[in-house]
Amino acid sequence: MSYNMDLNIDNYDFDDILTLFKLPYHYTEKDMKAAKKIVHQTHPDKSGLDKDYFFFFSKAYKLLYKVFVFRSKIAIKQRDDKDYDAEDVEEFETENEELINRIKKSKNFNTVFNELFTNMHMVREEDGYGDWLKDDNCIELPKCKTPKDMAGVLSAHRETMVLVKHDIQDFYTSTGHNLDGVESYGSGLFSKLQYDDLKNAHEESIIPILESGNMKHQSYDAALEERKTITAPIEKKTAENMIKQQLLLADKEANLRAFKLAKETTKNEEKQTVWWSKFKQILDSK
Repeated sequence: MSYNMDLNIDNYDFDDILTLFKLPYHYTEKDMKAAKKIVHQTHPDKSGLDKDYFFFFSKAYKLLYKVFVFRSKIAIKQRDDKDYDAEDVEEFETENEELINRIKKSKNFNTVFNELFTNMHMVREEDGYGDWLKDDNCIELPKCKTPKDMAGVLSAHRETMVLVKHDIQDFYTSTGHNLDGVESYGSGLFSKLQYDDLKNAHEESIIPILESGNMKHQSYDAALEERKTITAPIEKKTAENMIKQQLLLADKEANLRAFKLAKETTKNEEKQTVWWSKFKQILDSK
């Protein structure tokens, strides 16, 4: 175990944590027990290491545990290093209730709340349309004085469009239930989404068939031969391999999605704890 390792859990992805605990991709409950032993071995009393190592491995283990629960879809008894009893819960609830009552009576509640919200709210940088909605470039229209100018603009726009090739996809997956973004949007019968995406519904235009996209054939027979090749059904073995790869990909995406949600949940819990602490500090200082 390295003594100079990065202890910031935010810098680790799912594969990194699996490597950290030497776990296979499809780890089992037995693997989880082995990972928990590693966490216990990093305890300062046993390892002599700084407590930050124990906190780091504990966070990493909890992320793996959340992914395991999400993936297994079964009720698993919560395993915590600390035992809680009813008195702890009642004391926590009573403390928050008293703080809430103080907040309600505070004359500068809006100021306190806005200050905390600015500093504590979580932003998913990779998602959302905040910058796009604020940008006026997407709604600027070209300045065309004559129909000829407009035709030139449309022609230039068509030349920049690219037709994207997609392999065979499952029809039943086109319901739009996936948490991640899909690659194609449209209002057609077999589209992934019925224009449920704001940005694509606003910007999407009909993609024309360009002359450069037409198939070139030296003879009629060559065209028929190529058409037979394209429309020929795939072999059973090839289809089975494709289905297997699709299932593996779907499983991997589910694990990565679960890991991402687990990270966000952990951050949210930490933010909530700091939120109440900051609220109390600000109220005491006013």
